Amino acid sequence: MLLIFDEDDKLNTPDDYDYVVRAEILKQDEEPKLHVAVIKHMLHGPCGHIKPNVPCMKNGMCKK
Repeated sequence: MLLIFDEDDKLNTPDDYDYVVRAEILKQDEEPKLHVAVIKHMLHGPCGHIKPNVPCMKNGMCKK
């Protein structure tokens, strides 16, 4: 989904984004395929010293 905002309506702070963007993880027993897809592709983590070789890690720091 691509959203294009008017200059006066652009999102500037994390709170602005939290107000507009929402996500829900579907219940595994109701939508098992969608639940697995969301868990596998849409969630970030774990990373850091636990998993230093994941793609988000650069120079020992998470870049997300």
